[in-house]
Amino acid sequence: MLKESLQKIGLDEKAAEIYLTVLKNGPSSLRKVSELSGINRGTAYNILKELVLRGLLEQFDKEKKQHFVASNPEKLLKDLEQREEELASSKLAVKKLLPELKSLYDDAGGKPKAQYFEGKKGVKKILQDLLVTLSSLPVSERSYQVYSTDEVKSFLYECYPEFTDKRIKGEIEVEVISLSPGGKLCGLDKRKWVKSNLAPCPTYILLYADKVALITKAMPRRSGATVAGNEVMTVLIDSPEITETQKVIFSALWNKL
Repeated sequence: MLKESLQKIGLDEKAAEIYLTVLKNGPSSLRKVSELSGINRGTAYNILKELVLRGLLEQFDKEKKQHFVASNPEKLLKDLEQREEELASSKLAVKKLLPELKSLYDDAGGKPKAQYFEGKKGVKKILQDLLVTLSSLPVSERSYQVYSTDEVKSFLYECYPEFTDKRIKGEIEVEVISLSPGGKLCGLDKRKWVKSNLAPCPTYILLYADKVALITKAMPRRSGATVAGNEVMTVLIDSPEITETQKVIFSALWNKL
């Protein structure tokens, strides 16, 4: 219990073990600390030196050997206060740097950022990102567009069954162009269908905020070989320019259906 508490205030597991060893056993040589703590002498020595620098232990020579003794435990509080001051100073320094760092980030804004995911966890990550991203916007701007296909649609529900309920609760609207028959309205959604005999469409596309997500489910190869049914690849592209172009195409098709 004591060791866990010490870890919470900044000592790692080995440092906490060595500190308690010295505290319990009084003045101790390096050899004694190593034997009692079960930590090899090289590591123990480095930790002892660090604890001395932090004021939690004191060092003295006895019979030409270095010994260590615990400082008043109240030093733990002073050590924590010092670390808090250093953290506050670091936080202030970061705040001062943010404008310059953000400027560099914005300068690189024209470069699309892409992430790649695999499997159900990747799909759920995308859907969660959609909810979080749109929920941070004003209600009037909480909407997105979808190209839906049977080959992937049902798989999305398996990955994140509660998605639609959370979408509706978050007052997020969606326009869906379905590339295959079927589909039902669930709330805050509109749906139109492309009426044609399309070949299987293995890619489900979402357009939201400044992002385009493409969720692709593996299809049988021409050679007749198949891949695992759960092999799903997701690509998330973060680019205002690419997303805006896709939204223009979506709107043009939507208005013609």
